Amino acid sequence: MAMLWEMARSHMLEAGLSVDTAISQADLWPFMGGPFSTNMHCPLGPSVYSPFTFRNGPKCPYAEAHNQALGKIAAQPAYKMYKMIIDREDTERKKR
Repeated sequence: MAMLWEMARSHMLEAGLSVDTAISQADLWPFMGGPFSTNMHCPLGPSVYSPFTFRNGPKCPYAEAHNQALGKIAAQPAYKMYKMIIDREDTERKKR
């Protein structure tokens, strides 16, 4: 899920999207190796991750523990600073 979140970050920055824009795996195919590799899913089940916003990140439909682990990544000081910078850039973009 963290890899998916990082691909979403690259897509968001390249496309100039808001942190609240919904992003699907189909949007990320250039970062995933092609249009036929957009089926990332939890090993616990066959369903691909639902569209998500960069602000909230992807959510696992099978295991809340996976979502909590991703939350721990987001709680790290370096990641908090990174998100603060992106949020500020998003606010500036909306003012224009």
